[in-house]
Amino acid sequence: MMRDVLFGFAIASLVVAGARAQAPVSDQAKAMAGGSWEFSNADRDKRCMIAFRTAPAAAGMKLDFDKACAEAFPFIKDIAGWSIAENDFLRLLDARGKRTIQWRLPCRARGTGRQIKRSAASPRPW
Repeated sequence: MMRDVLFGFAIASLVVAGARAQAPVSDQAKAMAGGSWEFSNADRDKRCMIAFRTAPAAAGMKLDFDKACAEAFPFIKDIAGWSIAENDFLRLLDARGKRTIQWRLPCRARGTGRQIKRSAASPRPW
């Protein structure tokens, strides 16, 4: 009886671990992860740098904002990760995995006045 319970627990643990496994990282995501990116408003009077990572995060993949981001864009504190969705959409995600901002690559958020672009020192991924 105890062996059956332990076996059932082991199988359940494997199923849960498999469900949490992250999908393979796309070539486009790998390219985004190399180098620094500038996040700005349309007038570019508010700017900061972002570094995309391919490591798993609370939602999607990890990203790092420099300290100027939280001051320039208060909503940054709600962003927990990023992903690339179908049709080449770059999405910044909250902790629940819900999209907060999205751009179509190359990155310019339509109608929001916000943009993101590769810093001059980094090669373009597309």
